[in-house]
Amino acid sequence: MPLIHQVVEVPLIHQVNASHMLPGNNGTVRLALTLLPGTGVKKGSLVVISGGLGQPGINPQLVGDARLRKSYDIVGYDPHGAGQSTPKITCQLAENNETLSHNSNDIPAAELQARKMINACIKGTGAEILQHMSTDEAVKDLNLIRHALGEPALTAEAYSYGTEVAVLYAERYPKKTRALVLDGVMAMYAHYLPLHETHSKYAIYGRTLANCARMCRYFHNTTAAVVCWPTLRPRYAIS
Repeated sequence: MPLIHQVVEVPLIHQVNASHMLPGNNGTVRLALTLLPGTGVKKGSLVVISGGLGQPGINPQLVGDARLRKSYDIVGYDPHGAGQSTPKITCQLAENNETLSHNSNDIPAAELQARKMINACIKGTGAEILQHMSTDEAVKDLNLIRHALGEPALTAEAYSYGTEVAVLYAERYPKKTRALVLDGVMAMYAHYLPLHETHSKYAIYGRTLANCARMCRYFHNTTAAVVCWPTLRPRYAIS
């Protein structure tokens, strides 16, 4: 059977505490969606939640697709801001800003690059849109997709970042959750951690050097501690 292409309209700014939200006067997001009809007696729709962030999800390929299709319509969608959904998040850096630092310990460079990327996203997409393109909106969008499919409860398979969306959905809508398969589960909010974690380690490292400068006879000041640190690490098996 042919792949069916559809669009589900959701509000850019969701209403609070609504059982299901309809597009209103706050702007509309158009989510691109594909539906591959089941081949047998239908039990429902299986929604596939893609990874990412920002990874398209229409026309998903599933392991065991033939068996699933006997009972389920397979539904894929491009989440807000990604793929064929509109408006789309655009973060085009200027050519002279595209060089990334390959030194994972260069915290100032990483922070500067992150700020440049954020500013590029704001410039390319608009702050009034970007501030409503979060995981919270992704969860609410998923509930509207379930409602548009006419399903009383969600049956879904999620990958990577999509597992975070699925878990938050189940937490927020437990009575509207039928079954979830989570593949490549991500720690909650793990995509926010690397820079913060590195920043914390860098701060601890700085405090350690300062303490050494004050307490150790080998170091006259923090600069001397920085110079000597690489030679001390192998000597004292410092990781």
